Amino acid sequence: MAYRGSGGASRHLGWVDRTGKAVGVAGEPDANDLRYPELSPDGRRVAMTRTVQANQDVWLLDVVRGGMTRLTFDAANDVDPLWSPDGSRIAFNSNRTGVYGLYLKPSNGSGAEERLVDSPNTTTAQDWSADGRWLLYYEIHPTTGRDLWALDITSPDRPSASSGRPEPVEGHTPRVVANTPAAELLVQFSPDGRWVAYQTNESGRFEVVVQPFPDAGGKWQVSTAGGVAPRWRADGKELYFLAPDAPMVAVPVTAADTSFTAGTPMALFPTRIVDGGSVANNRPQYAVARDGRFLINQSVGDATAAPITLILNWNPEAKK
Repeated sequence: MAYRGSGGASRHLGWVDRTGKAVGVAGEPDANDLRYPELSPDGRRVAMTRTVQANQDVWLLDVVRGGMTRLTFDAANDVDPLWSPDGSRIAFNSNRTGVYGLYLKPSNGSGAEERLVDSPNTTTAQDWSADGRWLLYYEIHPTTGRDLWALDITSPDRPSASSGRPEPVEGHTPRVVANTPAAELLVQFSPDGRWVAYQTNESGRFEVVVQPFPDAGGKWQVSTAGGVAPRWRADGKELYFLAPDAPMVAVPVTAADTSFTAGTPMALFPTRIVDGGSVANNRPQYAVARDGRFLINQSVGDATAAPITLILNWNPEAKK
């Protein structure tokens, strides 16, 4: 058996332009398993997951002044942060009840934390609509796997949905986005909130597709040779995603009423992004700034430099 260990290598958030040229870094190299960076709406802070003293929490990086501050302090794991459109709140996932669920907390650290969905299944926040109304998340269902849902968090007095799913907390009403037997995840709203892009393995491998929101009136495939982790350009005229061998890909798109058209995918630049382009994760390992720069979570140095360990005569059935 041969394997290459990661060795706890440091990671850093690197800024690159559309050609892949490095144009800066956000923060210092980090050896605390930095994951899932999310830019604040004003671009001045980055929320992320870090593991410190064997506990995962949400941390905030000040891009302008530098410095890292911790946002969550529960003994459970608090992960996968997501900014509200006005930057005042952060949605995150926590397993403090034994299963990962959705929570909200003010981004300044004050105030109570609110649990959003009472479900026996794992739920993971994905994106927030620009008008602040809808929170996209996926739920791992026992029979259909990862399914996409949208939670209306602005109208707590709405009646509960009669879908047979767990009842929402405080009247919040989940709405199905996609719940086929395939795995649907890493969903993102278009800037105008009328479309969602996500990855699905309905075809046998992960591809990026787009469909209308809130009513699914069709589905269009955007990637042509595999793709994961879509992100929209700020004006909604282009979609980015990672191809299987991890280059950043751009696709021009045109959306009008209920019609959608995708152009030819074009590879922009290769990446050394954490987890690569063929792995399905909780959230993207990159973010896109309004000015078109990419903030990419990547290993510091050459990850291939780690030594290969070879175990001879390995017998997995041998008793210890």
